[in-house]
Amino acid sequence: QHESLLNANTWRAEGHFCDDTPERFGGQQCIRIGDETFPLVFNGYQCYLPHEPEQPGDKTSLPRVLVTTQPYAPPDVQVRRSQSDDMSHLRACLGYPPMDIVKKTLRTTTQLVKSVQAETRDQPRRHFVSRFPMLGVRRLAEEVSTDPFFSNVRSWRGYTMGQLFYCCSSEYLYLSLMKRKSSFPGALQDFVRDVGAPYCLVTDNAPEETGKKIKKICRSVVTKQRFTEPDHPHQNPVEHRIGDLKTMILRVMRYGKAPAVFWCYAAELCVYIWNVYARRNLDWQCAYTRMWGETKDISLLRFYFYQPVYYLEPSIKFPQDNMLPGRWLGPAVSSGDELTYYVLTQYKDRRKNQVLVRSVIKPRDE
Repeated sequence: QHESLLNANTWRAEGHFCDDTPERFGGQQCIRIGDETFPLVFNGYQCYLPHEPEQPGDKTSLPRVLVTTQPYAPPDVQVRRSQSDDMSHLRACLGYPPMDIVKKTLRTTTQLVKSVQAETRDQPRRHFVSRFPMLGVRRLAEEVSTDPFFSNVRSWRGYTMGQLFYCCSSEYLYLSLMKRKSSFPGALQDFVRDVGAPYCLVTDNAPEETGKKIKKICRSVVTKQRFTEPDHPHQNPVEHRIGDLKTMILRVMRYGKAPAVFWCYAAELCVYIWNVYARRNLDWQCAYTRMWGETKDISLLRFYFYQPVYYLEPSIKFPQDNMLPGRWLGPAVSSGDELTYYVLTQYKDRRKNQVLVRSVIKPRDE
């Protein structure tokens, strides 16, 4: 802050000269207290008294001017200080363990909230928004690198690009499909919701990845931002992983002889497969295990991409055959049980084809 509040009548009531009329309008634009004159600054709308942040030694070197004869009497408010740093109080909150356990607990945990408004306000009041969004998400103890990749073919679902998130230590991948670059804030929020809040987010200097919305999201979940050097995209670790992912997508689509418009389904499947690959640099563990500490079950990988299948159509009545031909497009992770899939119908009129979510599927020969 570089300006102070100015109430001209308060100064005049104390017997000081105060002319808050700008010089361009015939005024003197200043305040006089005894022999001292303080010029005011006019910004086109109002006059104010400029000031600078206090520097060491100002209290002893600068002159003091008595502005008011009224003594300063702050309200009698008793503020309860937070005792989060008080070891004895913290020991009681932890159930009275030995003090060395308390100290070691502090080294292995965080306390992102040092003060709660209800504890410091004289008159506590209700809150209508989330007070501590950083506590409602999972914390990731690793850097996360992210960057978009683009497709010159609009996908079946209308996507033209994908935002890939790469966890640098566990090598875990997360994909958010998008229709435009301005959707990146939503993709970042999806990553924080589904995976967690990293301690550092690495991006390039694209405006959609460095704007105010991204800063606001990172601040709300206490995530540090780091940017690559301009014109040095190779400094972003995710760049190499984007190349690997594109290679996987092309491979599964080529072997399955899938049309290019289904690249979005192939991308989601390849990200899933990437996270369950055993890797030498992970001591022959998969990225999923490194990230979550669990053994991943891959029972849903029962078909290859665009494999011919039969799916059950429950709306068809007896005696017609309710097992119809289709093509397997990958797991429908957010629908049904673990073995629920996306299936492309195969009608004689291709214009009527659609992607369905089905769980009763069996392979068929072409």
